Amino acid sequence: MWTAVLNVAPASQQACRTRAAAAFSPRPRRAPPPPPPLPHPPRPPTAAELQHVGVAACVGGCGFIATWHQRACCHACEAGGIRGGAGDTIRHGPHCERLPLDALDLLLRPPPPRLPAHSPSLPPHSLSLLQLAALAARGLGAVRTAGVWRYDSARPPMALWLRVLSPPPELSEAAKPRRGDTIPLRVDALPDGVLEAPQLALASYRDTPARPALVFREMSDGPELPHNFVSSDAVGKLTPPPAEAAAAGVSAAELLFWRLVSTDTCEVTSMAIALCLRHMHASGILPLHDERGVPIVAYGLQSADRVLPFVRHISLPNAYVQLDPIGEDRLRLHMQDDCFPTWPKGGGTRHRLLWLQAADGREIVADFTGPQYGIEDRLAATMTPFWSAPVLRSAEGSRYIDPRLGLQLRGSAAAFCGAQLPAGVFDDRSHMSMTLRARDSVLAVLRSSGCLSTYSEHDYCMPTEFIDSML
Repeated sequence: MWTAVLNVAPASQQACRTRAAAAFSPRPRRAPPPPPPLPHPPRPPTAAELQHVGVAACVGGCGFIATWHQRACCHACEAGGIRGGAGDTIRHGPHCERLPLDALDLLLRPPPPRLPAHSPSLPPHSLSLLQLAALAARGLGAVRTAGVWRYDSARPPMALWLRVLSPPPELSEAAKPRRGDTIPLRVDALPDGVLEAPQLALASYRDTPARPALVFREMSDGPELPHNFVSSDAVGKLTPPPAEAAAAGVSAAELLFWRLVSTDTCEVTSMAIALCLRHMHASGILPLHDERGVPIVAYGLQSADRVLPFVRHISLPNAYVQLDPIGEDRLRLHMQDDCFPTWPKGGGTRHRLLWLQAADGREIVADFTGPQYGIEDRLAATMTPFWSAPVLRSAEGSRYIDPRLGLQLRGSAAAFCGAQLPAGVFDDRSHMSMTLRARDSVLAVLRSSGCLSTYSEHDYCMPTEFIDSML
């Protein structure tokens, strides 16, 4: 009896192991279905399409976009290439952006028809405006999580490769009678007639709400973080943050960082987000809704004018600035011709906002660059600048937003969801290069977060390896 049990037990155990192994063995995976064909297959853009948006192909025939230069992608390509050390010809220079014409494929492709205004349905994995803003902030620049600032992108488009220094002692001494702190150095804190700076064209600000302030800097080896981009000898000279910023835990260095990085970047950031939405829309889905849960069906840019006074920050390279005394208690500021800043039209009062329209017709404007005008609203998730406001209608029918923001809307919004982008949208070549970099950086964050996983197979805009090289 015992012998029979001992002889049968091993065989039974082996059979159990076999059945268990079969039960837990991986089943063959079913091949995913092929993606449906796009209504507009990828194709190279035509010359008419490029001219419509203000883009030119490189005259060297390399297939890249002319970005910083009018005719070519870089000087080396225009000259026929440069010679390497071993005698090989290298076609492009080290600073060439190398943006292929294929990068404009989804920008020029007509998106699907607009959703009907009465459609209440939301696409799967739809994002709220605040969620999209928090993800976009990771692709645009520095974010603060768990009390620590960091860059999630290896090549952040909104970053400062500089360190703030103390102003020259001559200017600091001249400013002391009116104001003890010197960073930023308010020009109106200087006695009248003390500073002459023809290259800065300070007189152009007299008829605008802008109040210029000077910030002296030096280049750094990499992108600096908001809390440590001020040199140690200059930290004690920073202007204290206002009460609301201090209550939110924003230091003086962080306040200055965002005011500098947001100056003159409104068009780049707002257009980059609008192009991200067009990219997703052309891929077959627009996963965005407002705070009420109503789907967003239209998007673009809205122009505005700053009408309330604000501090206009002017960043100057300290190594190329020279102060010469010209008479008693008077100074003349000189800079090398290729180092002084270029001034925007209107003294920095022209602004570009992200424009959105919900399915029920409600309009919203949003902005990632409020600190340049003293608007310090921030995202709780990233502690980065962001504000949004509904567009209201007056009794006469004119469009406006909360007057406390100090912005007056100009004209109607430029929609980016039509069959064509607005004419001349890329007339400014430097803005085009930065905008496409910002768009690709934000799209990379959306991909890594899984927000684009539901339709990644329809995403034909750029090869992944190109996006990786851009980051």
